[in-house]
Amino acid sequence: GFLNQRARWASNSRGLEKRAFLFWFFLLSAFMTNLALLIGGILGLHELPRWVILKFIFEGAVLITACWRFKQFHSLLLYPVWFLLQPVYIPYVASMGLLGKFEWKQ
Repeated sequence: GFLNQRARWASNSRGLEKRAFLFWFFLLSAFMTNLALLIGGILGLHELPRWVILKFIFEGAVLITACWRFKQFHSLLLYPVWFLLQPVYIPYVASMGLLGKFEWKQ
């Protein structure tokens, strides 16, 4: 149910490049980065650790800033788990949403 819901949400990104280009670009970059890490991991690319570390640092900095601003520091505890799941989760959910491979709630 959770993945189906996220795929429905991802399906709303069609046409977003016309309505909110910067947000669409952010979503596209997140998709492409995580897809590249997934493919790189499968292919065993030797430069992958460097990119994983950079991604961890930059995303962690954004999360720390948001946690500080909203006083939600407990969210930092889940970051390592979420970071490991993203390269599989984001390309899967985005692909299912854009391909229409989900069911609407009844």
